Formats: sequence, C-alpha cells, structure tokens
Amino acid sequence: METQQIPLQYPGPLLARAERWYASELAARIGCGVKSSGLEPFYKSIVALALTGKTDQAHQMAGFLVSHCFNRTEGRFVEASERVSYLQYSCCYRTSWILWGLVALSRADPQRAPFRQEVASISSFLKSLQDHTCGAVRSRPAQGAECDVLSTAVAGLSFLQLGYHDRAFLAADFLVEHIQQHQGQYPIRLRTSTTGKSVADIGRDSRYYWYPPIRGKPMHYIPALASLLLAKVAGVAGESRYCTGAKMWLSALEQAPDSPLTSEYCGKILWAAAEMVRLDSSTRYGAWVKPILDHLLSTQTPLGPWWVPGHYSAYGRQPLDFTLDRTGEYIAVLSSVGLRKQRGNMYRV
Repeated sequence: METQQIPLQYPGPLLARAERWYASELAARIGCGVKSSGLEPFYKSIVALALTGKTDQAHQMAGFLVSHCFNRTEGRFVEASERVSYLQYSCCYRTSWILWGLVALSRADPQRAPFRQEVASISSFLKSLQDHTCGAVRSRPAQGAECDVLSTAVAGLSFLQLGYHDRAFLAADFLVEHIQQHQGQYPIRLRTSTTGKSVADIGRDSRYYWYPPIRGKPMHYIPALASLLLAKVAGVAGESRYCTGAKMWLSALEQAPDSPLTSEYCGKILWAAAEMVRLDSSTRYGAWVKPILDHLLSTQTPLGPWWVPGHYSAYGRQPLDFTLDRTGEYIAVLSSVGLRKQRGNMYRV
C-alpha cells in the first residue's frame, strides 16, 4: 500500500530548542535517581534521544533504566513503588515505550546493537500476556487479570516493531472486532471484564473502563493508540478492514465531550492522525494535523519545553517530571511521523 508524506512541518529551530532543553534537563535529572518519581520522566527518553541523533545519551539512559528499573525475572521495567495506580490498568504501557526506544536505538546505532537480552526478555513478557484465542492482552501478569484496549494496542505496536507480525495482526483483529461490537454506541468498553456494568457502577475509576466516561478526564490516548496500531497493520497487511477499524477508533474521539485535539493527549492523537494520512491521503483526519501543531506551537515555552494547560493552570505550576514526560513524547512523535527533519522512524516495518 502506497504511503503519503505529511505536507506540514513543525518549525525546525523551535524543535531543536526543545531537544537541547530536554537533553540537558534529562542529564541533570538522572542524578536524582528514580525513587522519588518512578519512571515518569524517563520512560520516553530513549525514543526521543535515539530519533534525534543523540545516541550516546540514549545509550546512557538505557543503561540507567536497565540497571535501576529492569526486573529480569519478569521481563519488564518496574516502578519505585509497585502500588502506582496505572500499573493496575496496564503494566506493559511504560515498558513498551522503553522497548520502542531500545529498538529505535539499535537502528540508529546498529554497530553497537545494545540490550539484546533485555529486548528478548520484554518480548517474552509481552507474549505471555496475550490471549492466543482472541488476541487481547492482559493488563497484568496475574492469572485471570482483565484484558484491555490500551495493553493490546501497545503490545501490538511492540510486536509489529519486533517483527512478530502474526501476534500484531492478532492484537489488531481484537481491536477491530471490539470497536465493531459497539456499532457507534458510546461509551466504549475499554476492559473485557466490564460487560453488563454501567459507567456509574465502576465509580471513580470509570475513565479506565469506558470511553468517554461520565466522570474523570477521558483517556484520549487509548483510542488514539488503538487506531495507530490498526493503521500500521493496514500498511503492512494491505487489508482494508484494519484501515476501517482505525477510522472507527478515531471517530470515537469525535464523540468526546471536550476537545481531544488540544488536550494533554494531543501528541498520540497527532501520531495516529499522521499515520492515517500516510496510509490514505484522502482521509479526513489529515485536517487534524494543523490544529494539533498550532496547539503545540502555542504551548511551547521560550526555553523549549511544553506547558500542558489541560493539566496545569500555569507553566510554573507544572512539575519538572511531568514536563520531561510530555516534552519527550512530543519530540519523539514529531520526529517519528516525519514532521521534522527525520533521522529515523520509530516503526520501520
């Protein structure tokens, strides 16, 4: 299937400014360790550094995370406290981001080909979470744990990047069937165990169970990553049903009560929309790219990092760890989808 180029670009000097700030602050932040913040400021860093040509620093960051946070027995990266709430909903999310970084680093610096054992261990961990029948991925290693859309999407992207196309296609099949079951009815169930339960029954954590929820901020990045996987698989498999499924997940974002394109999750939405444009230049989701870029331009601070107004009322109130997380994501996404001078592609499939 022929891919298309994205006609818009983020201003190079502004992105370069963000990259300089990010590399400098990240180097300083390593000295504080991971006990206080866990993986939040670090887990997207290897991708961002590798894709912007900073391979030496990417190697340093990868070594730091492997030394301090990698559980070799389980094959995943762990937090300073395993009671972090997000781990109850998808223990493979941050591990997958680090895996994407390790693979991007091996492509940017193939002569060193680092961390092969860790990549193999993570691969085995992700495989152990996938249901061989339906393709869905469990949120946790525990037997009987729920399967969920987010874990399935990020594990599927990991399988695709590692060349396990059969597993990636199986995950994609689940996401297509899951969104088709809703037949345009909202909210969409995000976890397999919630059949028959109303949004109100779930209580305060409803945003992890339904999209969109009736309370709490919608997790816009979940349908975005589901769409991203399906668009990637459509490009590999050449089957229209994956493209149709990707559009259905993106259409779910249009049902949200707020403005997803200017939300704190706009980076992942940009990633998915740009991938759809590359897959099909006639898609209407190309119209999403400019408003997201305009939003990023309006929220980038003079020194380079981004303020996320959906989370914090002023940049001065935004914690450094959160700023590192989002700045790393925006650098990685803009570099990966070709919206800047590209030094590599996060998913060369």
